[in-house]
Amino acid sequence: MTRFDQQFKLHSVGQGLCYSGFVTDYHHQFRMVFDCGSLNTKAIDREVALIRAGGLEESGVLDLLVISHFDADHVSHILKLVENVRTVRRLVLPFLGFTERLFMVLKGINTTGGYNPGYNDVIRMVIDPVGSLGDRLNGDSEVYFVESDPDPIPPDRNSDDFSRRERESDDNQGFVFDFENKRDLSPEMRAELRVGQTRASLFQTQDSNKGIMSKTDMRLMDFLFYKRRIGDRETLFYSTVEALLYDNYKITSPTVENVISVIKEFKNAKPVRKLFRDAAIRCRLPIAPTTNLNTTALCMLHRNLLDIIYLVSGHGHLPKDNWSYFDRFPSIRNTYNFKGFPNQLSSERCYYVSDVLYGGGSVGAFFRYPNTMLTSDTFLFSAEDIAAFQNKYRNYRDHYWLVQVPHHGSAHSVNADFFIGLNLKFLIPEFFINYGLNNRFGHPKLQVIQMLSASSGNRVFPVHELQGLEFSLTLTPH
Repeated sequence: MTRFDQQFKLHSVGQGLCYSGFVTDYHHQFRMVFDCGSLNTKAIDREVALIRAGGLEESGVLDLLVISHFDADHVSHILKLVENVRTVRRLVLPFLGFTERLFMVLKGINTTGGYNPGYNDVIRMVIDPVGSLGDRLNGDSEVYFVESDPDPIPPDRNSDDFSRRERESDDNQGFVFDFENKRDLSPEMRAELRVGQTRASLFQTQDSNKGIMSKTDMRLMDFLFYKRRIGDRETLFYSTVEALLYDNYKITSPTVENVISVIKEFKNAKPVRKLFRDAAIRCRLPIAPTTNLNTTALCMLHRNLLDIIYLVSGHGHLPKDNWSYFDRFPSIRNTYNFKGFPNQLSSERCYYVSDVLYGGGSVGAFFRYPNTMLTSDTFLFSAEDIAAFQNKYRNYRDHYWLVQVPHHGSAHSVNADFFIGLNLKFLIPEFFINYGLNNRFGHPKLQVIQMLSASSGNRVFPVHELQGLEFSLTLTPH
């Protein structure tokens, strides 16, 4: 028997995203980060400092780092986050070939108006994500490249359900993250990704496979991913842009360093705009498709699993009328930052059995709180895209407690059908929307807020430079 704590935080970084999690059973710890970037340097600097001072630097280990995609507002401060970290044990990122990552860099230069030396870390992270982490990916590290698969994530097997079988609990074994199905990264795939030398083990897996956080034989959390497929139009455009770059700038040996050296010469956005315009002509496209192409962002749903009950209680008795394993209710807390100083204004909320453990003591019981769906900047606007997302998670639609409004509330990335599809009769999720105050994109768009209000009766938590969101769960044996 042991106490079990989870703490999750949406950091107040403004136009960007930084989400962190901390899990402990008071014998071992598990630290995770999903994206770490922002266009507001002051805000992200402050939040990164808080994460590092909150135990990351002391432990020297980041157990799980997930990169949803490579826009600057999601990866700008990853290298600063892990600056004094010895080991990144697990890295999960979308399977993006070098061609697509190169386009992401050029798109960023087009947006910012030219090469900016302050974005050196961002450029290197995008061009060479594995190499940029250096020795932090060592012999204890594993890297997973997630590919798109049209099949849904399979339902929980009977062996996943909580059972009353006797098990051995080993307090000496820590938390471990791994995928159920993975295979070694093939030489052909390694060449496509341009992965250099690393001591980490490299794997590829499909988004229909579950990532599992376990301890001994207890499956405590799972991580369910979705990677949107890109279309033939985008693929052709990306490859044409790359070919034109090599031809126009005489890059005969397209190594990472040679490509970066050319990019640094783009003092303004004119060369990039010409590349995009010429590529569009070659591809017979009416307009260079440089907007709303955040199509490769990973979505991630993390869920609590019922083996947590066994870890805490040491037996298989699920509570029927009350949740007797709490020494305090789960809590949600808004964190406000004024003039750079965090001041906590709490909005604690009590949760009942049906909120935390849906189904009570029944065989089909499952956790809802604090299950969180991070959609990042994925594109969920067209009927086809929404159907693919819903199909991926069709076995887990009622498992969402908190859902991120996609792409900071962009009107080009989400429509009402997405929100309507999330609402079940008695299980309507909470939402959060992350954005920068007075950002130049006008996020979140009014029509997105209106369609969300019309389709959901639950609250929406705003997350921006001045307000973050924390939520936690504590279980103790009785």
